[in-house]
Amino acid sequence: LLSEHHGAKVVYDIKCSSIVPESVRDLGGIPLMEKSGYTFIKRRMLDEKALFGGEITGHFFYDHLGGGDDALYSSLLMAQILTESMESLSELVREIPTYCTTPDLRIPVPGEQAREILTQVQGELARYNPQTIDGVRVEFPEGWGLMRISVTEPLLTFRFEGKTPSDLEKVVNVFLSALPEELGQQVESRIRFLYRQEKKNQIA
Repeated sequence: LLSEHHGAKVVYDIKCSSIVPESVRDLGGIPLMEKSGYTFIKRRMLDEKALFGGEITGHFFYDHLGGGDDALYSSLLMAQILTESMESLSELVREIPTYCTTPDLRIPVPGEQAREILTQVQGELARYNPQTIDGVRVEFPEGWGLMRISVTEPLLTFRFEGKTPSDLEKVVNVFLSALPEELGQQVESRIRFLYRQEKKNQIA
């Protein structure tokens, strides 16, 4: 899409990998980060007259569909890309860089307490000039971390990314140092569990 619309805007979910805005810029587009959620992504796309909008859950919005998302259209567009590239899907995917990214880490925290903790953490991380459109997201040269309140459940959710495993660890440690001790232990425990599971899968 961007090859035909140089300089067009692309709206993306705050939970997306840094690969998304980096790729948009490389292709001559303008990446716009937005609060996570179907309604927020679509509204921002329409407000900005963006070419395309994408949410990490798999909703893709197109300007020529009136800002609508259409799974069938997205599938057909992917089929067209495969046909024109003469490559398999797995071959195309291998060309995309990969960073070390955690899934959403979901920690049960009652609503009012979650808001108090979020405010506290925003203060602790203020020196990093965090993005606060949806929780607190801190960008580093080597990765980023996000803490936000779930809009559907009494949860705090976390997501971290680093260009390498050691970069990921650095990002996580910045957030752990800002969290209340018990919450930090829960987050660290989830990450260690994921690491053990990944190791088991590699051995299998």
